[in-house]
Amino acid sequence: MTGRLIRITTALAVTGVATVAAIISYRHAYELVSSHSETGVTARPVPFTVDGLIMAASMLVLDANRQVPPLGALVPGSRNRGHHRS
Repeated sequence: MTGRLIRITTALAVTGVATVAAIISYRHAYELVSSHSETGVTARPVPFTVDGLIMAASMLVLDANRQVPPLGALVPGSRNRGHHRS
């Protein structure tokens, strides 16, 4: 039960912080685009494209990192096999 509670509260905290960050990011990007004479149809989607590219790049990095085998698994004859000894 404790593990489940931690996962739920972590997800809620991340969702809350991400929501606040998204609102601030959108407002800032919209003000920046608007200050350079873009209006309406052009100015509104620009913040989504910027944040969308950041999210896509982040997901690609995360996926690439998950594909990398542990360090010890790459060394032939290694007894470690990716486990760290203390």
